[in-house]
Amino acid sequence: MICYLLAQRYLATLSGRLMRQIHRIIVHHSASPLSTTVDDIRDWHVHNNGWSDIGYHYIVLGDGTVAEGRPIGKIGAHTKGQNRYSIGICVVGNFENITPTPKQVKMLEWKINELCIEYGIGWDAVSAHRDWANTLCCGENLYKVLLQLKRKRSGLA
Repeated sequence: MICYLLAQRYLATLSGRLMRQIHRIIVHHSASPLSTTVDDIRDWHVHNNGWSDIGYHYIVLGDGTVAEGRPIGKIGAHTKGQNRYSIGICVVGNFENITPTPKQVKMLEWKINELCIEYGIGWDAVSAHRDWANTLCCGENLYKVLLQLKRKRSGLA
């Protein structure tokens, strides 16, 4: 299985999918309604922020669907000073006010685990935006879930 994943990574690098090292995964929330779409976020980032594309690499939508954002081979625009070697995942919702849905939690865990395996990093390399900046992001309720997932995956739960 490991050889298969390394071969996939090598082929992805050759095809231009990934041309950079990944050292961490940073989780965010959209601070918006659960009905928010990838196009909504892309529009905010491109038209309001003046960025070239959506800042996140993956978005976990309100129904739990994991959607692709910015191509993984491109540096994100999600955490100042940490974008070069990280992957940004945004979970749709305002998790200061609500809790993530069970489907969102399940799919966030699945996506993070898949990325950890693919890039050879551990769950200790997973953090929240608030761990890198003076912000409430990823919201208190998602932050608690993220800490539980990290304990579970590290065998400390």
